[in-house]
Amino acid sequence: MTPNPYPLTISAFPTPSAEFVTIPRAEYEALLARIEALEEWRDREEVKVEAAIPSPDLPAMKARVGLLDMRVDDAFEAISEIDQVIARISRLEVREPGQKSAQRIARIELVLKDRGGTASFKTLRRELSLKPNQFSMLVSKLDKRRFVVGVNPRAKDEKFLRLRAFT
Repeated sequence: MTPNPYPLTISAFPTPSAEFVTIPRAEYEALLARIEALEEWRDREEVKVEAAIPSPDLPAMKARVGLLDMRVDDAFEAISEIDQVIARISRLEVREPGQKSAQRIARIELVLKDRGGTASFKTLRRELSLKPNQFSMLVSKLDKRRFVVGVNPRAKDEKFLRLRAFT
């Protein structure tokens, strides 16, 4: 039989080179008592750990997962609604003002530049010789990035138009 190349390994089968240790019976019984006490302590600690970890409440967990699923579904519905609104907006055509409106807008710019950048609706309507409804349509076609519509603070019923470059 060959000797064990790994002398520190533990084998279930005794080998001829195994060494036996003899200890007094009192020490042996003390060691056994100590092992039993440690095993009892381990069992008590396992019970404490099990008591500290709550057991899963399956119906409550299923209800919570159901709520989370509903929230996810609601989010997807909201996203699809936003996509539909964006699609509708992108389908809208931005119409450029016609030739006559473009000429009138250019004339408004000239009048506003001559008057320091601001003029009342009445003044502009007279200068362009337009009816009130025609002027309202023309104001709705103005580029809001270049023109500002405001209310006269002294006369609340009087509106004015101002060029943004003069602000």
